[in-house]
Amino acid sequence: MPGRSRPAGRPDEALAATSRQPAQLLTVADLANVLQVTPAAVYALTSRGHIPQNAIFRIGRLLRFKRLEVEGWLDQGSHGATKTGAP
Repeated sequence: MPGRSRPAGRPDEALAATSRQPAQLLTVADLANVLQVTPAAVYALTSRGHIPQNAIFRIGRLLRFKRLEVEGWLDQGSHGATKTGAP
């Protein structure tokens, strides 16, 4: 997308760039940046159960994602995890 910068390199480098969040929570935009997808794709992945439930933190209607859980998910290479947690 024009005017939007994408992180170069690995997802963990993008995670390091989001360290400004208190309590190590990522916003939808942060996670979209890490995964190099749109925020709409993050919402879709969440609603379909592709993002582990233990990584999701809800504040009312807002979604936040626990940095350590996201890092573990990415380290496992579980991008295709299902609701049951199976790859």
